Amino acid sequence: MSQAFTFNFDSDDIEDDAAGDESQKSIDGEPLVAEKEAASLLHPRLISLEDLLATLPSKISYSTHPLTATATNPIPRRDLFDIRLQLMAEDSITSAEHPLLDGLTTDDINPSIYEGGFKTWECSLDLARYLTRKLEGNPVPTPKHLHIIELGAGTALPTSTLLSHLLTNPLTSTTMTLTDYNSPVLHLSTLPNILLTWASHKNLLLTLPTGDLPLPASLLSTFAHDLASQNIRIAAIAGAWSPAFVDLIPAPDVTETLVLASETIYEPRTLKSFTSTLLAVLAASQSRSVPFSRSRALIAAKKMYFGVGGGVDQFLEVLREMGGRGKVVWEEDGEGIGRCILEVEGGA
Repeated sequence: MSQAFTFNFDSDDIEDDAAGDESQKSIDGEPLVAEKEAASLLHPRLISLEDLLATLPSKISYSTHPLTATATNPIPRRDLFDIRLQLMAEDSITSAEHPLLDGLTTDDINPSIYEGGFKTWECSLDLARYLTRKLEGNPVPTPKHLHIIELGAGTALPTSTLLSHLLTNPLTSTTMTLTDYNSPVLHLSTLPNILLTWASHKNLLLTLPTGDLPLPASLLSTFAHDLASQNIRIAAIAGAWSPAFVDLIPAPDVTETLVLASETIYEPRTLKSFTSTLLAVLAASQSRSVPFSRSRALIAAKKMYFGVGGGVDQFLEVLREMGGRGKVVWEEDGEGIGRCILEVEGGA
């Protein structure tokens, strides 16, 4: 078996301003459009891998994206135009009528309705690259049982990066919990990208940077059985951060829990709910884990979100108020807005 890994840390996607439409539609049981009053937050619910697989189309179009200049295994990602085509085909509506379709054109976020999950945000690339660097040639002993939880997963590049490594360097067991505010994002983007990562590992994708992957029932069955044979479990949760959200997170006995999040602290109105949920997830994971285990999080973000109000300083202040601890483990202060990755742990 190849050398497995550990997390040896130190203790068409342009970001535009959000805008919303006010027509009323629904998909997958979710309210997609608010009236002039604020929409109620979506109640969290668990989605099984079987349910996610059941909504896949007959094929998906993808592009591959090298994370670094020397990367030999670029990460595949479902194309935005392909997601848009599936949405339009399934709902027979125009972009002007559908805020999720707006999210694939000009509007990145419609607060409490669509939270930007179809797009790959800059800091998710930072986090994926950071994980790649940590995994390369790491000789440190590994956790046998790992739980990866990605909050606001969207296109799930960080989790896909870890999955790519785990398929070559399997652990005794791995649980991946993928979450997003919008369940259509989990169905149309998150799970397809996980599937594409597995297909790349199985050499099922073209060597060209773009292509189509047919999805016959036999391939989906092979995907599910192959993950199960390697003791890799996938679960998904859609809905708002809340105590009910935390209660839905699977509770495996693990030796390490790693929570991932990218671009989740941009909005002051959700900063406290995100932080309290993050700390609750870490606390719950620690209490359920075997002795001498560890639970921590990596949060990738811009240092300041101009025109919105959130940022790293605000997050760290709220984190300290709630009893958590955080420190910068990577930062970039070149041209443009500074970005960083924080390592977060709960209270003692």
